[in-house]
Amino acid sequence: MGNVNLNFELPAKIDKYLATLSRHYEKHGETRLREIVVNGIVSIFEQAESDNWNGGQYGHALTLTLSEDLYLAVMSNREEYQKRLDADLNNINSVHGEHVSAVHIEMEPTESVAWRENSGLLRSRIAPTSVPNDALNRIWRGGHVKFS
Repeated sequence: MGNVNLNFELPAKIDKYLATLSRHYEKHGETRLREIVVNGIVSIFEQAESDNWNGGQYGHALTLTLSEDLYLAVMSNREEYQKRLDADLNNINSVHGEHVSAVHIEMEPTESVAWRENSGLLRSRIAPTSVPNDALNRIWRGGHVKFS
């Protein structure tokens, strides 16, 4: 959907806006929102939406990628945080014809190779390599299964 010929202003200002929000959230004691904007790795999808109204309106989607521990702390209220960040960014945005169309909070991929083993809940799936003789004698007789 992006148009190579357009020079957007808002994506270049996002980091300054996030800094402003960080100070705002600090002033109002909103620590979790501040953690998100301070620690989120920012990526922007320019012109995620557009229309021809009033000379052209362009929406950019913002993604904030968080470490696993911070993502887990916000996961239950992720949609609420996304909506709030979207509204707050657009409230301080001064670029005509451009806005934040969506804010997404994602988790940074982790490389926990042995997460199953580390959970302490993994059950062994390895079949025994040998069957004890007394067990064999109980079920086998002369190469056939014993029924009684």
